[in-house]
Amino acid sequence: MDDRKVAEDIFLKAIEDIRFVPPKEKKAEPLFSEKVFTVDFHGLSLQKALQRLDDILEMKRTKKIKAVTIIVGKGEHSPTVFPVVGRAVEAVLIERGITYRYEKGVIYL
Repeated sequence: MDDRKVAEDIFLKAIEDIRFVPPKEKKAEPLFSEKVFTVDFHGLSLQKALQRLDDILEMKRTKKIKAVTIIVGKGEHSPTVFPVVGRAVEAVLIERGITYRYEKGVIYL
């Protein structure tokens, strides 16, 4: 046998011994998860934002959503010198005793 034939036989034997194991399928992450919710209050009037906040807090209270991210902005486009919607949302959360974290125009519940 020539070297080429020996190498080919070794290769074919090795292929026979290889078992193909398909990779575990990763479950595709949904674009919207019923447990984590992000909402953007940009462009909403104060009344609409507070109404939407009530809906979100009710969903969180009934455990339909686990975590909430509310984008309120920094108030740079507000007609006053401070963020009207952001401060109103924070006031509601404080009034209701809800723990939150504010970071650069975003409120995390």
